[in-house]
Amino acid sequence: MVNELSQIDHLFKELIALLSAESQVDPYNVQFLKYVEERRSLVKQTDGNQAKEAIRGINRYSDEFAFSDAHAKKIKDIIDSLYDLVNC
Repeated sequence: MVNELSQIDHLFKELIALLSAESQVDPYNVQFLKYVEERRSLVKQTDGNQAKEAIRGINRYSDEFAFSDAHAKKIKDIIDSLYDLVNC
């Protein structure tokens, strides 16, 4: 469980770094960055069911944003990895 939490935290840090870079290119993406930061703190404080719901929300909300070719696949992969970790 501790290892899982550190993996989740690492993935969130990676995702936030990518979204920060994306926000420099397209300021509209700042909305998604803030949403992910809020969900990260929620995931740290909640049980498994609420963490799942928070990551589902991130996945759904990400569809409303366009990311550069340089980061789009990595962002999606990280979100998928987060989802897989909370569904173990």
